[in-house]
Amino acid sequence: MAETLTTPTANTDPTQNPGSQLEVVDQLPEDQRDLVGMYEEVFTLPQGTVEEGDQRRKELDAVNELAASAGADATLIGLLRHTAFLRVEDAKRRQAARTENPSEPALATAETTELEPDRAGRQTAHEGEHLRAVKRNLALTALTRMGIVVEKSKGTGHYKIEDPETGRKSVFSLHKGKEISPQLLKKVLAQIGRSPDEFIDQL
Repeated sequence: MAETLTTPTANTDPTQNPGSQLEVVDQLPEDQRDLVGMYEEVFTLPQGTVEEGDQRRKELDAVNELAASAGADATLIGLLRHTAFLRVEDAKRRQAARTENPSEPALATAETTELEPDRAGRQTAHEGEHLRAVKRNLALTALTRMGIVVEKSKGTGHYKIEDPETGRKSVFSLHKGKEISPQLLKKVLAQIGRSPDEFIDQL
């Protein structure tokens, strides 16, 4: 992530124009879009029990810490959190509307692909040269084999990775039991300057 995050200008401030609050993410710098995505993941976590509520607060604190470490001030953190919350609520509203009216188009969601076993019975992340969804442990192991330093924020699903040779870094969320999508894989690999082929070779 970049060393310093700056507060959005007026035309990208979600509080300036309520009608643009849900689209503002596309106008934000990449580092800020990543943080909005992390906040969205936190806001979709269950909180029906005390334990779930505690875990959600822990995840939220972790993202706040990541944002602050990247140079975001309290105002920017508030804007990013607010934008993420609105996007999550809008997604819920649209999902409810689609349930009531099945003729409406489905919500756009991250692509999910069923994993297929290779000849050794191992789940594989590629079909030809294309990345596929990968189980979390397999993805983290492959990154480690590539010489990438993987650091997990304690008690959360957030990971910071770094190529020690180039110093290039990436931060992403990946919760226990979840797969890492091909879209996220491509993004993370691009941020650290590695190719999908290098990743696939280590699976």
